[in-house]
Amino acid sequence: MSSLSCLSLISRGLLNLVYARQIQFRKLHKNNQRRFACRITWNNGDKDIFVGNDAQAIAQKLRQIT
Repeated sequence: MSSLSCLSLISRGLLNLVYARQIQFRKLHKNNQRRFACRITWNNGDKDIFVGNDAQAIAQKLRQIT
């Protein structure tokens, strides 16, 4: 496991992006508020959605490793 691809999220603990097959970002509008969201499809087909600070942390980590 590469430490470059790991990050710690406040709400979900340790996340390893090596196992991500696809990562998508978008802005959500809910109750007149804009939120940043990230949807990850993992190698096994499972999908997770991250919003707010977690989504921003994932985006920052991807900028660092790419």
